[in-house]
Amino acid sequence: MIGKGVFGTVYAGTYEGNEVAIKSISVTVAEENQTNFQREVNSHLELEHENVLKLLHVDEQKDPKFKYRKSSQYFDSKKMTSFRMCIHRFLVLELCCGTLSQYCDKKKRESEGKPYRGPDLPDLPPDYLVLYQIAIGLDYVHSQNLVHCDIKPDNILISATKPVHVKLSDFGFCKRASPQQGTFSQSGLKGALNWMAPEMLEIWIADPDNASDELPRGTIESDTFSAGCVFFFLMTLGSHPFGAPTYIMANICSGNPVTFRNTIKSTIKLYCLVDSHLNFDLSFQSWK
Repeated sequence: MIGKGVFGTVYAGTYEGNEVAIKSISVTVAEENQTNFQREVNSHLELEHENVLKLLHVDEQKDPKFKYRKSSQYFDSKKMTSFRMCIHRFLVLELCCGTLSQYCDKKKRESEGKPYRGPDLPDLPPDYLVLYQIAIGLDYVHSQNLVHCDIKPDNILISATKPVHVKLSDFGFCKRASPQQGTFSQSGLKGALNWMAPEMLEIWIADPDNASDELPRGTIESDTFSAGCVFFFLMTLGSHPFGAPTYIMANICSGNPVTFRNTIKSTIKLYCLVDSHLNFDLSFQSWK
């Protein structure tokens, strides 16, 4: 086993003679939602970029022991009852050696003379090249009319091959955007709250149970905000621009980048790189 997260477990394996990562996910879904999942998978399979984690193959297995009727509602078009089932999905992915979170933890501990107990990670290129790779990877995703919706350090992976690259990963929440407007419909708010853009957090605060049937359309810009937070995280080796975890959401919504403000007093280069993504004015007094 390589790792385990909230939504699945990742194992090392082989596919067509190559070492790969296999992500196992068990989900309970309605039968009529299978089409949506297949559409999302097809979108990821088509992505080809050195800074986007390659999805090589997808397989799934239905659990015959788990299936129950969700309700007695019948659909006029197919005259069928809505059932929910348990499905085990297996995503065959390009193998990487760690995350940006782990890399920053390693470098932070090394600078403080503390032991690091995570995976063996290579040195990354200079910071400006890492930021560039994240940016062009995200720009490529957007050029395919997709919005990632979950940009965060844990979803930036480090390649296991040389030269070392960073790669955007975990497209489970991605949405297809309108080519004309760059917006997408939302059936429920998904992603890591501490890395969300303020307009997304305001939706969650107003409806934390995702009970509303009508949500405002999302935008590509929400990915850009999250990327700016990741840039700051990398250059400070693990700090979030909006402060300590307990206060991040409140600070994002109120436009109070407390850590960013304190850091920028002595690091003008950091301001230049991150400011355009977080959209602060020069006096740090208002949110654009």
